[in-house]
Amino acid sequence: MTSRKPPAYEPRPVPVPEDRPYLLPDGDVLFVGNDGMAALLDELNSIFTETHPDIRFHGVFEGSSTGFPALISGATPLTALSREVWPEALAAFHATHGYEPRSITFGYSGHGPRDNGRTPPSIYTHRDNPLPGLTMEQAVRIFSDGHHDGSLVRWSQLGLEGRWAGRRIHAYLPDDGLGFVGGFQARFFDGLPVAARAENVGSREDAVLAVADDPFGICVVGWCAARELTDQVRELPLAATDGEPYRTASKEDVAAGAYPLSYPLNLYLWEDPDGIDPLAYEYCRLALSRQGQEAVARQTPTEEGYVPLSAAHLAAQRAKLESWAGEVA
Repeated sequence: MTSRKPPAYEPRPVPVPEDRPYLLPDGDVLFVGNDGMAALLDELNSIFTETHPDIRFHGVFEGSSTGFPALISGATPLTALSREVWPEALAAFHATHGYEPRSITFGYSGHGPRDNGRTPPSIYTHRDNPLPGLTMEQAVRIFSDGHHDGSLVRWSQLGLEGRWAGRRIHAYLPDDGLGFVGGFQARFFDGLPVAARAENVGSREDAVLAVADDPFGICVVGWCAARELTDQVRELPLAATDGEPYRTASKEDVAAGAYPLSYPLNLYLWEDPDGIDPLAYEYCRLALSRQGQEAVARQTPTEEGYVPLSAAHLAAQRAKLESWAGEVA
């Protein structure tokens, strides 16, 4: 939770030209986004319509991968993702428009492990592995090739002794193409390729089970109910940089903005040569307001487990949005 309440939402008029491609024949606004965010977006839509009675939304929430094609064509004024956008979708947007889409973050995508929800993206080792944690740079050196400080290929390089000292690190990855692994690579690898020594083993569940059967194994996977699969693995605590404390995907660490693998709740905005779409901009103002953050907080106990922004992160996102005010069409 944020430590201080953000300012309450103060609605502003929103002009919606009749020629906007996201307007349906009945006048409703088509809003395309992630299916897991449907309850949250429905609540935000209701708040928006209460303050702008002439604007009604028709939500089509069928997955994060559906939003960007609609955004590229202007069929939605903004799209909502519970993760960062995959590289190929960004490339398609850039190829069409010649620039990167603007986005704001208005929450964090879940916490765990919990009995009623999946565990957020995590790095897993065998439960017998004594490694206390990893920095993200160490993780990159395990799962990539070509790092300027060299690859980490033996457990002794991480300080492990005994039966691990002379053994190689067996890195496993889910074989999901440009899915989670592609996003992880784009987010952390700074252009480095995935390690040729890493073994692709099918689904994220397959990667977790591979580590369960291998005391010298390690994997990084996206959302997964790992504890329902096996008790032979554990989530490895992570530090964003060397010298910082290790963090987990617990609600407390996620709410503080401290868990390195937290994925954001992002809104990507439509803009054309005249500027940022005013409806998209105003919706982002709502999402970053007190009412918007309270709507996110009401999702924290649910299966999705979304968490509001930390006070510092919220202030940064509000300042970012405000800096675009002069570019609204």
